Amino acid sequence: MQAASQARFVWHDLMTADVEGARKFYGELFGWKFVGAKDPKDPYLHLESRGVMFGGMVTLSQAGIPPHWIAYVSVPDVDECALRAVRFGGTLAVPPCDIPGVGRFAVLVDPTGAHISPFRSLEPLGPEREVEPQDRRFCWDELLSSDSARSAAFYSEVFGWQVQEVPMGPQGTYHLFKRGALDAAGMMQMPPDAAAPSHWLAYVAVPDVDESARAIRELGGKLWVEPRDIPGIGRFAVAADPQGAGFAIFRRLTNAA
Repeated sequence: MQAASQARFVWHDLMTADVEGARKFYGELFGWKFVGAKDPKDPYLHLESRGVMFGGMVTLSQAGIPPHWIAYVSVPDVDECALRAVRFGGTLAVPPCDIPGVGRFAVLVDPTGAHISPFRSLEPLGPEREVEPQDRRFCWDELLSSDSARSAAFYSEVFGWQVQEVPMGPQGTYHLFKRGALDAAGMMQMPPDAAAPSHWLAYVAVPDVDESARAIRELGGKLWVEPRDIPGIGRFAVAADPQGAGFAIFRRLTNAA
């Protein structure tokens, strides 16, 4: 089992077919800054908001893979995590490998087809801080699963998350992945007729969901879920950038726990 201080989301990467187009879209939408590597031959761009580095962007190098966001979860041992993933029904899209001077990672495919990346940094992780709406950074990750029971068992074994069921009335049951007393992520069961495969969806905190939704359309993106309320929690929408990478925007109620 992972310690509670581990198994938290620490980074998000955008794999895109059009880096310049993505820079324009996300830069105008969220005000993100893009910082290049010291090596001019390195195509990786770091994402920064309000002085905090929180993700990256790179051109897709493999044909046939659509643009997408992928999330990284901190683990003490990437190789051991990868072995557990395979043991409990997952596969490896990318086997454990080093990022020189940064750390070690792999890309796992869970038994329902969703991708996620365990990561161990060479540097100590910074303290956990609540993401505020004005930060415009990733604040939540949610698994949309074709088999929530199978996904719950897999992530419990691979990351050591505990699972808490939260009744949502007509919308069914929401699953919280927990790191001890802390929330790690969420999970929803996809409807049987859903066209998309199981996938992780990352949420960006924004001051105004409706305003951001309008901007997404104006900048060439699409809205998959129009702005709507989560009673007692906040307001959200689900979108795709002009290249098709999906993400969500979220504003928590000021009085929400």
